[in-house]
Amino acid sequence: MIEGNNFPYFTFRAQCYSSGSIEQRDEKVTAEEPLLIRLCDDMGCRDYATIMRTPVHDDLLALGFLFSEGVVKVPGDVRWMRYAGSEADKESSPKNALEVGVRSVPVGRAPRLVESSCGICGKASIESLVVEGFGVLNDRARFRASTVLSLPEKLRGEQRIFEETGGIHSAGLFDSNGEAIFSAEDVGRHNAVDKVIGFMLMNGIDGRGKALQVSGRAGFEIVQKAVRARISLVSSVSAPSSLAVDTALSFNLTLCGFVRQDRFNVYSGEERIEFDTVFYG
Repeated sequence: MIEGNNFPYFTFRAQCYSSGSIEQRDEKVTAEEPLLIRLCDDMGCRDYATIMRTPVHDDLLALGFLFSEGVVKVPGDVRWMRYAGSEADKESSPKNALEVGVRSVPVGRAPRLVESSCGICGKASIESLVVEGFGVLNDRARFRASTVLSLPEKLRGEQRIFEETGGIHSAGLFDSNGEAIFSAEDVGRHNAVDKVIGFMLMNGIDGRGKALQVSGRAGFEIVQKAVRARISLVSSVSAPSSLAVDTALSFNLTLCGFVRQDRFNVYSGEERIEFDTVFYG
């Protein structure tokens, strides 16, 4: 597995103020670095996008990102991955350019910067998913309400970098019983989701009957990635956006928000939730 630069955080000297006193301390800060994704086919290579990311699981990030972009449909569309540069350079230089061998490099689009706050800027529409042939999710998966409530705490238990820095997003894939399958961390919440989807593609995991738990809010970029991966349920500790709800409703994805302790909201696909007790007020 391609791990990037193998240091997901840096240490900086900081002035720390608390209860009227100040002291100097070494503080760990989450790494954010650019990753250039360069697509290559038999005709040559072309810069595709630069992603601001935390340098862990670069291969999963690239695979999930290219799948979300529609460049990759199945894992077999990717022939190989390697960091750019000579062998000597690879030993001494940061690994911030990843070449990906594909069947055909898309033409007619300029390379772009994907910031850590925006995974799909310029592609935010439900219609784009319909045009690409993604249908309504019609699986018969069921999730107990108690299982949904357990997901945030289970994901927190997997946040190794967050324990060190306190400043990183995470996403985790769980089965319908709440058993963890894979989790990823990144400075960009959509990057963390791309890493999870990349893991699914690389390991042939079907999204049906699976839940995606995210550490932040559920925006359109998160929901559309889940629709593409055919994931049944998206759970967030915070609020969804209006476009996220519209998308979930359009594709019958179960979308849960404000999942905290003993409560959550279901905005779409409520038929997949088995409530332990139901009160109508």
